[in-house]
This record gives sequence, structure tokens and C-alpha cells, in this order.
Amino acid sequence: GSDTAAWLLMAVPWMTQPLGGLLVGHFADRCGRRNAMVCSGVLNLVAALGQALTPARPVIGPLWLGVCRALLGLEYGGSETACHVYLAESVPRRALAVTQLLIDVPHAFGYLAISAVMVPFHGLLPRSEMLRWGWRVPFVVGAALATVSLFFRSELEETAEFEAAKLDDDSSSEPDTDLAGVGEYWKKGLMVILGTAMMHSVDGLMLDFLKSWLI
Repeated sequence: GSDTAAWLLMAVPWMTQPLGGLLVGHFADRCGRRNAMVCSGVLNLVAALGQALTPARPVIGPLWLGVCRALLGLEYGGSETACHVYLAESVPRRALAVTQLLIDVPHAFGYLAISAVMVPFHGLLPRSEMLRWGWRVPFVVGAALATVSLFFRSELEETAEFEAAKLDDDSSSEPDTDLAGVGEYWKKGLMVILGTAMMHSVDGLMLDFLKSWLI
């Protein structure tokens, strides 16, 4: 039914996160940590804006939303990977553990912020208006925040560690193929991807169930 389709659409980002980490992580190793963060920021903006502009069509709408949700998952997995690596190469070692833990803190504040935005709408708008346009408001807010995030990411400088590694690669006759192991260990990699997707799917569903129950 429609409820099942809604839950499946909500789970799409959690299923594409591992692929985003793989692709953006490879991009970060080739083109730089800063560029990877900017790239994931663009994906975040496109996904948020795309969801806000989802066509109200029976078939096109769910497909459009599914693609945008898949892009959101790619962004989330890629952004988290790029952020962890960027901070690991930028902050002093004595602050490394704290900064790595703080990366996940904004996610909890994101849930609280969206709930704070949507609770007044649930109380003020009739259900028909909520279904017609009210549900788009969080994605508009998310697109605005993604624009701000993209601006700050574009102002970052590349890490000195990556610049030094790039110079070493340029002087080497044999380039490093960091994706070569994917074909050799694809079975183990597939198990890791499926396990990570299941973990994040359960985590996301529990958070949304808990949020709905609290509201």
C-alpha cells in the first residue's frame, strides 16, 4: 500500500550510503578532501531541493522522490567519509577523538530542528494543506541550510597531508589504484555494504518511529 511505499522511500538513503562512501572516498583520494566535501555538498543541495520540488503525480512523483532520496544517501555516506578524513588530517592528534565524535552530533540536532519546524505546521495546518504543500517545508529549509554548508565547504583549504601525498604520487611511475582491491575482495565488500545498509536502515526507522511517538 501507500504506507509501505512511503517507508520504502524513507529507507532508500540508508541503502545507498555505503555506495556514497565508496565513490566519494575514491574521489577524495584522487581529487582532494576539500573537493570531495564540496561535491557531497552539491549532492545535498540537489537532493533537498529536488525533494521540495517533487511533482504531485501518481507515478512520476514517487520515482522522482526515490531518485532524490538515493542522491541524499550518496551524499550522506560520502560527506561523512570526507569529513572524517578531512578532520583526521587537519586537527591536532590530541583533539582527534573528540572531533571525530562531534561529526555525528549535528545529526541529532537535525532531527530536533525538523521536529521543531513541523510540530507547529501539524497544529496550524489542516491535514489537506499539510499533504498538499506543508510537507515540502522541511526540504526547503534543508536546501537553504545546504546552501550555507556548501559555501563554507568551498572556503576550506586542502589538507597538507593530501598535498604531500599528491606530490609523492606525481613522482611515482606507478599510480596507486586504491579501487583495485574492490574487484579482488568484492564478496567481503558486498557483505560490509549490506551489513552497513541494514544497520543504518534499522537506526533510521527507529529514530523516525521514536520521533513520531514523542510528537
